[in-house]
Amino acid sequence: MVGCGPPSHGVYPVEGTLLVDDQPAVRASMAFHSTNPAIVVCPVGVTDADGTYKLTTFAANDGAPAGEYVVTLLWPDETVPIDECERPGVTENDRFGRRYANPRTSPLRVTVRPETNPIVLHAEEDPRWRRQPGAKSPTVRAILESAQRKESLATPPTE
Repeated sequence: MVGCGPPSHGVYPVEGTLLVDDQPAVRASMAFHSTNPAIVVCPVGVTDADGTYKLTTFAANDGAPAGEYVVTLLWPDETVPIDECERPGVTENDRFGRRYANPRTSPLRVTVRPETNPIVLHAEEDPRWRRQPGAKSPTVRAILESAQRKESLATPPTE
């Protein structure tokens, strides 16, 4: 994954952990949006199985320019199938409920210094995404019902 914007020098290592309710968030995406209009790049990262990440701006895991950032997060619920024809929005199944998806409204702020930057991010899962094990979300239920209706229409009645 490569960050957005033209190449430049002066990036510093940024790595850390994304914790949700003090547990690592696996496969969450993040982007660091500079509050300085002169910085036009957007460093990005994805968390690993242990919730750790390394930011990328120009080359893999190179870091980010020094400065103040607003962090956006997206943590898709991978147990919910996505029908891209009916629900094309990438934030539809965001386990954060879009709370951190917009740089104008995300409450997450960090500072990248001209040195190695260990940054632990703390976020809260949207309560609507907390389900009992085995419970089906409305999205999955709607998809299953739709598939059953299509199946019953395609099967000719037997006499």
